[in-house]
Amino acid sequence: MKRDWDLIRSILLYIEEHDKLEGFDGADPDSALFKYHVRLLSESELVHGIGVITSIDDNPTTMIYSTPPIGLTWAGHDFIDSARDDDRWKKAKEQIAGAGGGLTLAVLRSFLTKLLTEAIF
Repeated sequence: MKRDWDLIRSILLYIEEHDKLEGFDGADPDSALFKYHVRLLSESELVHGIGVITSIDDNPTTMIYSTPPIGLTWAGHDFIDSARDDDRWKKAKEQIAGAGGGLTLAVLRSFLTKLLTEAIF
C-alpha cells in the first residue's frame, strides 16, 4: 500500500482540531487504507494516544485503539504548522515530485520548513 500524503495531512488536521479520530470523514474508518495511515502516523511519532493492532488468530482483524488523550506530538504540530497552507502544501508536493525525488517524511518536512521560512523572511 502506498502512502497518501493528502490523507495523512487531513488526519493530522482533524486530530489537531478535535483530539480524536471519531467523526473523521476523509476516509472510511474501517478501511485498510485508513488503518494503515493511522499506523504510519503512530510509528512516525506525529501523534500520541492511538495505534493499530492486528489480531493473530484464525480470523485476523486490524483495529485502531486509543489511549486518551489523543493528540499531536511536538513533531506532529511542527509538521502540520508547516503543511497547513494549501498553496505551500501543493507547491511542496509538486516541486519534490518534479525533481524526481521520493516523497519521504524527512524530505517533505524539510521542504515545507524551507517554504515556511521563506514566507516569513
